[in-house]
Amino acid sequence: MKLFINVSGKNHEVEIPASGIIEKLNINGKNISIDSQWLRNNSAISLIIDGKTYVAEFDSSNEQNNIQINGHDFTVSVKDERSKAIGKILGNGSIKKSIEGSIKAPMPGLIVKLNVSEGDLVRKGDGVIIIEAMKMENEIHAQISGTIEKIMVETGQAVDKGALLMKIKPD
Repeated sequence: MKLFINVSGKNHEVEIPASGIIEKLNINGKNISIDSQWLRNNSAISLIIDGKTYVAEFDSSNEQNNIQINGHDFTVSVKDERSKAIGKILGNGSIKKSIEGSIKAPMPGLIVKLNVSEGDLVRKGDGVIIIEAMKMENEIHAQISGTIEKIMVETGQAVDKGALLMKIKPD
């Protein structure tokens, strides 16, 4: 399995063996020996990488993870090949927020579920709608915090790429 990891703005490609046993990794084309032991209910991990010891502590929130390694802070995001492909379809993984808070369909598809109703309060990052495209369900997230002002679609409706789905009135 291939993972795409961004560590504080620097991209890395990591290949994990099909067995899932992480003893050797390929990071950016270089083979690395690794030994690991989870600590504190999986909130930290002790790593020995090519003979050097590291302790990584995790603080997760959404897709971003704040990790402290040997006292140094890093922001890390991880995507697998499927997530990266979806990100390309969506335009580098995000739907650009517009000034008025419009949410548009990032791809043609079928509206599977509306997670909100008009008048609901949402926070940036909340899942507001699910679209099925190419037999995969894709959750669309609010790009701003605010109130759902208008919903232009309903469950079961087919939409084209760029179709206006809903509007959020900013807080």
